[in-house]
Amino acid sequence: MPSLKLIALALQAASLPSFGFQDFELGSPIEQFRARSLSAGQYGPRRPMCSDGPGAPNWLRPQAHFAAAGQIKCGFEQRIGGGWVREGLPLSPEHQATLEFNYFEGLLYQIELFADVEAATSIRNGLTARFGQPRGAVTGTVQNTYGAQFPQAFTTWTRGRYSVTMIVPALTLRRMAVIYTDTEAEARIETIAQRHNRANM
Repeated sequence: MPSLKLIALALQAASLPSFGFQDFELGSPIEQFRARSLSAGQYGPRRPMCSDGPGAPNWLRPQAHFAAAGQIKCGFEQRIGGGWVREGLPLSPEHQATLEFNYFEGLLYQIELFADVEAATSIRNGLTARFGQPRGAVTGTVQNTYGAQFPQAFTTWTRGRYSVTMIVPALTLRRMAVIYTDTEAEARIETIAQRHNRANM
């Protein structure tokens, strides 16, 4: 069985007045991320990587209109064999999360966390313990490649200009997402990105 207590603690690790996941706080400078020193992983060294750096992988590249608006995406990699691969962070001994960190004007404005759906109940409990009852929940549908439809739940917590949204499932039926957002910064970059997108249509 997954260690539900450890998963909940991981989601609560960044306590008030910060807003983010573990020690990744919204509003922190990109230089802080780039300067992170990581211990070696199971297979080899690990490193922080950003989309504006040399050799940035395809998974880290922003959409063209967001890149034009100034978005920089960052994440972690581990060297395995002769190459670098995407690296996750632990939620518990049984579960890892992959994360993407989105920066605008040099500051972290969004954290995208992806984990297995089996962790959803504990993650929700951890978020509720930290932020209180969610502002609301919306249920939609998601369709797989065969055309079958499945329920998809969106649950949101807010605190001032910040929000965190849990999406179950996300990406695939076996994965879920938690997205921490500075909504004011998001609105600014989306306005600029839409302008670039319209200019290139």
